[in-house]
Amino acid sequence: MTYDEFINDLISHKMQAVMRENLSSIYPLKVCEIRYAGIEQREKPLEANAEIKSEIKEEQK
Repeated sequence: MTYDEFINDLISHKMQAVMRENLSSIYPLKVCEIRYAGIEQREKPLEANAEIKSEIKEEQK
């Protein structure tokens, strides 16, 4: 699912409807709401961190 599809489904409440159907089998729900959807920054891979550290050390010399 692309980001645009996810946002469109979220706005049109399709995502909440699908979640409600699945969650109702576990516990009866009247409503399922998503209050917040945000973007979190991912950590850089360890290899990239090592390269950055080596570049900083070279610049300091």
